[in-house]
Amino acid sequence: RTASVFCALGELQSDLRVSQIHALAGRVEHVPAKQLSEQLDRMVNSARSEIEAVPGVQGIRIERQAEMRYVGQVHELPTPIPDDADMEVALQGAVQAFHALHRQRYAFNMLQKPVEMLAVRQEVVGTRAWDVPSYEVIENPDATKAVKARRKVCFPSNGSYAWIDTPIYDGERLKPGHAFQGPAIIEELDTTIALQPGDKLRLNRYQIYEIDVAEAAHG
Repeated sequence: RTASVFCALGELQSDLRVSQIHALAGRVEHVPAKQLSEQLDRMVNSARSEIEAVPGVQGIRIERQAEMRYVGQVHELPTPIPDDADMEVALQGAVQAFHALHRQRYAFNMLQKPVEMLAVRQEVVGTRAWDVPSYEVIENPDATKAVKARRKVCFPSNGSYAWIDTPIYDGERLKPGHAFQGPAIIEELDTTIALQPGDKLRLNRYQIYEIDVAEAAHG
């Protein structure tokens, strides 16, 4: 029912993300783990206060990936860095994950070949907890009382078009559980839904219109 503002609704409900990248180059065993951890934490802190100031944020989650490749390669694989307080242990886990990813992507790996890093990417995620609201479903699917008018509407018909007498439904009067078949027009406050002849519609408990499209519409 919120088709016209669906993107805005998603923005209000989705988690917030700040993408960051820390460039470095060298074999993993030569990466100074302590300094890397401190640098990444400083980057997190630079975004934390801004994210936490947004209403509805209930926590911060960090997601990290290393751009890794075998020494001598010209392409790299984004590899998740395990969430571990000890960065040295986390990097070792990332190397093992890289070997597995390389085998999955290219059907082989080289366990004895050194692995190098080009950068670490991290997402500072502000989590916002929300529940999808649900509503009581009425037992009677008859939506006749929600019809506010009838008028001729042009629909595809037998390879051409025809003006068909069509019921016009007031969207505000439709309740979860109401169901009917097209042709029909549903007029909401901020959007209009056209139900093609033969389509079947039902408003579910989440205030979402479920439409079964008639097979003839695929021809």
